[in-house]
Order: sequence, then structure tokens, then C-alpha cells
Amino acid sequence: MDFPCLERTPIWKAFSEYGKNIFQPNGVFYWSGRAKNEAKINGTVGAILGPEMELEDNDRDRIITFYIPMIREFIQNDPQELVPYTPITGNPQLQEKWMEWIIFKGKNARNLPSGVIDLTGHTSLPVIVPGLSFGIFTAVRLFLDPGEKIILPDKHWENYIAIIERQCGARITTYPTFAELNGKQQYNLDGLREKIEQSFIIQQKAVVLLNFPSNPTGYVPDTETIKKMKNFLVECVENLQKPIVVLCDDAYEGYVYDDSAANASVFYELTNLHELIIPIKIDGATKEMLMYGGRIGAIALGLHDSWSNPQQLRQYCIEFENKVKGTIRSTISNSNTYTQTVVLKMLQQGFDKILESRQKVVKIIQERYELMRTLLSVPIPGITMDPSGGAFFLLLNLDRKVSAIKFNEHLLRRYQTGFIPIVDEKNGVNALRIAFSSIPVDQIAQCVENIKNAAKDLF
Repeated sequence: MDFPCLERTPIWKAFSEYGKNIFQPNGVFYWSGRAKNEAKINGTVGAILGPEMELEDNDRDRIITFYIPMIREFIQNDPQELVPYTPITGNPQLQEKWMEWIIFKGKNARNLPSGVIDLTGHTSLPVIVPGLSFGIFTAVRLFLDPGEKIILPDKHWENYIAIIERQCGARITTYPTFAELNGKQQYNLDGLREKIEQSFIIQQKAVVLLNFPSNPTGYVPDTETIKKMKNFLVECVENLQKPIVVLCDDAYEGYVYDDSAANASVFYELTNLHELIIPIKIDGATKEMLMYGGRIGAIALGLHDSWSNPQQLRQYCIEFENKVKGTIRSTISNSNTYTQTVVLKMLQQGFDKILESRQKVVKIIQERYELMRTLLSVPIPGITMDPSGGAFFLLLNLDRKVSAIKFNEHLLRRYQTGFIPIVDEKNGVNALRIAFSSIPVDQIAQCVENIKNAAKDLF
């Protein structure tokens, strides 16, 4: 991105290299702003929006951001739950409760190769961080030096680039997200394996970032895919005796609408799998508790039995926590006290109660997903849809003779419908991310009709 005005002034020479290189691209926030002002149908927002009457028992049709109804019980608190500092690593009670929440999800997992999984004693105490973005930043800083490579699928969240490359100085290398197998699009495990083997040649480890359910595709792996992934990861580390660090971005964990897909993170299957496989879980309240503005995330390390004897385990975890603590203290100091209090109170009410309270919202978004996916399953010239099954998104691939930016511009101007275009010419990605989460169900048929009409106009 160019900065012609700044470049003509002394401030440009005064900038550090970081100051010169950092910028906010015309991505999600640019197109969301455009859609907010220009579109009647806004499929850009990675949050669940809809008329208030759909969530609450009233007749108000104002569009709101949906929340877990039980949160109403905790939004008036003692000032002492708001104003004090919390420890750098988070409210200790919340740390303990979030670890219990992680363990609970493993015990209630569906479609993991190992079935339900009890991680008791096999995860470090989660460190509370100000949102998942900062969690990704922290993990990358801990495991990658500037110039070292991290492996991502080519269809990934755009903010990874700013965090990993511009903030941390690491480099992203990608593989095609999907590949055709037996006439169907499948997750490209061969491509992932190839990139891991290449990393082992040029550096002393491989670092992989996995995001399931995926932003932007909505893809969720099934039992067989996870089993194959586990097997080749073990083969890779045993063949070359170098570690693989797997960062699990679990922002959308639990938002799964495909009965054959895993409803829990691959972190559960990778923990204690092999001493050279190092899983890091990065999750939080942003999506799981529908608290987008709360900015409460967590980082936990999956533990292998061989790393420490039982007597040293606590000290081992304290030392890892100290590394995260140093990153937090030297950047943002600590996380928001008030929202930690609210999350803790919700968790203390019982995990089943959280799931029960959230279920109404899940049903609403699942209805939107199923309707939109059904309508988009009818072939549209110039457009194909990626495999999906969860999160808040569907991804439509466009024939490359029409740029996704041009297609989205046409949708906005002619049909008042806005999505997020994703264009990566180097990797051949030319797609539209549809956030069905932010489109009320009664707009979905018109939304799909607008896509079809735009395809007729441009292809």
C-alpha cells in the first residue's frame, strides 16, 4: 500500500522499518464499512446478527448482535469486579475454570478418532489474553524468529498476514486448501505434509496453523481426515526427529452443523500424541460466549507425558506460562477485568447451562447455514462452493476471468448486497466470503438470487 503524503514529509524518514511496513489493507473492515452504508443485504460481518424478536420474546425488529441470553444476569456488578488490575496471566479463578471448560469439551467431543477425550493433567493452565488475535501474535512470537516460515492453507483469515508477517517478521508459506480426491473436494493433507517436509529442510522445526471450523471457508474435518492427519504428523517427526508446533486457532469451536464433522478441536487428538508434536490451543469467549467486544482469549499448551515427570509438571507449566506472561506484560500489560468477571460468572453457572443458553443462537445460525447452502448447491455458472460445515461462513470460488473485487463491487452497486472478496493472485484464490451469520433468514433467498443475477451479468 502506498502512502504518498507521508512519504513526502520528514515523518517517513523517521519511521522505523515496522512503521513503514505496517498498514491496514482494504479487507474485511473496508468492505464491511461499504456494505453497512450501501447494502440492503450485508454478508460481511463475522458475528451473528438479526432482528431482536428472533432472539428475544418481543416484537422489536431492530437488528442486533446476538448474545447468549444468560449474560443478562451478570451485566450489573460490584465496582470491585471492574476497576482493579487482574494478574498479567488473568483472573486465577477464570484460568482454572477455562481449563475445566477445555476438558469438558473434550469429554463431550463428537466424531474425533479417539472418541471422547479426557485431557485432565495434559494441558497447562490457560493464560488469559486480550482476544484471539493477540493469542496468535503471542504464539508466533514464541515459536518463530523473523524470517522463519509458518504453514497455512491458501484460504485463510486475512489478519494472519498482518500479525505473522508485519508484526512478527515471520513468513507465511501456503498449500492449496482443498484437492480433488475420488471426485470430491477434500482437505489437502498431501499439500500440508509437503510443506512440513520442506520446512524441516530449511529450519529446525515446522510450525503449522490450523483453523477448524475455518474462517473463511467454514470447513470442518471429519473423523477420517483427522485420523490421517495424526498418522502423517507422527511419521514426519519420527522420520526427521524434528518438532512440529501446531497452533490451533479454535475461534469457532463448537459451531458445527455437519453431523459427520468433529465438533471439538484437533488439539484434543494432538495432545500427548508424540513427544515431538507440540499443540497450542488458542480459543476464547469472543465466539464461544458470543462476546465479540469482550476481548477475552486464552492460550494453553497440550502436554506430553515424556516432557516432565509428575513432580516437575507444575513447575514446567509455570515456566511456559512465564514466557506468555512476559509477552503480555511487555505489550498490553493485562486483559480486561470486567469481561473476565462476566465470563467467569457464566462458567460458574455450569457448562451445560452455557450450552443450553447458547443453543437458541446456534439453531438460528444453523437454519441460515442450511438454507443458504441448499440454495447455493444449485450450479451457478462461473461459481463453485468450497466444502463447509461450521463457523459463520461459506466461500464461493469465482472464475478468474472476473476478479472477486469487481464481482463484489457489482453486487454492491447493482444489487445492494455486500460480501468480502478474497483475491490472492499468487495462489490462484479468487473468492467471496459470505458471512451467513449476519444475514437474517428472510433475506437469504434474495441474497442467493442476487448472486445468481450478478453471475449472469458478469460471466
